[in-house]
Formats: sequence, structure tokens, C-alpha cells
Amino acid sequence: MKKIINIQYTTGTHSLFLYEDILENFNPNYFIKKIDENISVKLSYNTNVKNQMTDFQTFIDDIEIHQIFNKFVNLFSLHLNCGSMKLLNCWGTKSCEFVETSKHAHDLGVSGIIYLTEDGPGTFFPEFNFNVDEKIGKIVFFDSRALHEVKKTKITNPRYLLSFNFKKINSWELPE
Repeated sequence: MKKIINIQYTTGTHSLFLYEDILENFNPNYFIKKIDENISVKLSYNTNVKNQMTDFQTFIDDIEIHQIFNKFVNLFSLHLNCGSMKLLNCWGTKSCEFVETSKHAHDLGVSGIIYLTEDGPGTFFPEFNFNVDEKIGKIVFFDSRALHEVKKTKITNPRYLLSFNFKKINSWELPE
């Protein structure tokens, strides 16, 4: 893994972070196939994501995604001062002609994205005034309170990504 960027934004009330990395030897085809097989008619175009998407729990027990997250086990506690975290949800999105995600925040702990394709418009974080460029295997972790969006953009190739949220584990929830 090679750290690309780690930026902070501080307001009078809180500090936000954004961290990018590149997954080595990453093959997105497994995840793309699973997204295609699990598109939710109920959720597609009905959330902040104005494109096709899977159920929020589609990848929650996925061995491949947990192998990726295990590579970052020390990131939360040692580098981002978040403490112990638990994967709350993990889903995939697919965009074909247009891509759009309304500006929103999650307010859960740590959120993130893994890009499965590239050359899309990226994800814009207004508080950082920073647009994350899309590259296959790029993983982004950010404070879930950080606003983020994808402005409506026409695309020529399908755009796939995984999104996820981690929730802080309280001390009384930790195993003894």
C-alpha cells in the first residue's frame, strides 16, 4: 500500500479527515460481477445515489472485502484516532449514462469508497475543496461527517464503486 494523501479540515467544532490509498494487485472484476447480480430495484435511483445500487448489506459478510479492510486495521486507531471500528454496511453502485450523488454526510464514524473503474468524475468534498480522482483500486476513507457529492455528469463507460460505513465500537461492546 502506498499512502497518497491524508488531509485534515478543522472547524470550530470538529476536525474532519480524508485519506487515500491504492490497493496493490487489485482486481475489481469479482466486485463488479457481484454488483451486477445484486442490483436493488427498490433502492436504485431512490437514495442520495441517483444510479443503480445494491442493498446496503450486500458486501457486509463478503470475505474479499474483509481481506481488503484487514490491511487497514491500524489506520483507524493509530493514524486517524478513531478507536476500534466495526463495518456497519457495504454496498455497490453502477452508473451507465449519467452519474450523480446528492451532497450528503453519514455521521456514523468512518465512511469510504473503493473505485472499481476509472475516468469518472470523482467524488467532491466541499469542506476540503478537493475532488478525489477515480482510479481502479483507489480506496478512500473519510470522516463520515464530511459532506461529499458527485455532480450530475454524462459518462461513456459504466462506473462501478463500493461504498461503506464503519461505526465506532464503544468500550462496553469490545470482547473481554
